[in-house]
Amino acid sequence: MKRKTVCDEPKIENGELICPFCGGEFLHHGIVNVYTRREEDAPVSRVSVDDDGNLSTKQIGDNDSDPTERRGAVTIEFRCEQCERKFQMEVRQNRGRTIIINSDIPKKGRKYT
Repeated sequence: MKRKTVCDEPKIENGELICPFCGGEFLHHGIVNVYTRREEDAPVSRVSVDDDGNLSTKQIGDNDSDPTERRGAVTIEFRCEQCERKFQMEVRQNRGRTIIINSDIPKKGRKYT
């Protein structure tokens, strides 16, 4: 399940990531996911760390949320203090390029503290 892209070029000001919805600078990160494959188009393994430090590993299939398409990826989920919106920054590889985008997290998404 792909998420809706909200910003193809994440905005960074003075070294700080800015909320793609309201321009707020006070962001809290949540779950961090690392997606990896042994080779192109092979099954994907996901390692997740939540904001409490809990670690989980899972081999995921095509029906799961997988931003990698063909290679590896890293995702970081954020919540903005100002507008309370949630988004995910994705750093992914595709055909030798590294792509960074922000995608929306639905309201029923992750819980943040």
